[in-house]
Amino acid sequence: MGSLTLSQHGGIVYSHVNGFRQVSKTDSRPATLTTAYRIGSISKIFTSVMIFQLIEQSACAWKIRSAAGSPKY
Repeated sequence: MGSLTLSQHGGIVYSHVNGFRQVSKTDSRPATLTTAYRIGSISKIFTSVMIFQLIEQSACAWKIRSAAGSPKY
């Protein structure tokens, strides 16, 4: 189940949807390109990838305190 969209230079070059957005014994509705998915814990992966990309670009240091960007701490 899921949706895939590939883009290049700001334009969509491929989109595909597979599976269902709701599956139950009485109702199985197929997913569409506008189906919103609950991403749950996968957002942690995206966040860590973005942080490591910033480290590779020297825009962020590996040994930085997590509270350094927050004035509360």
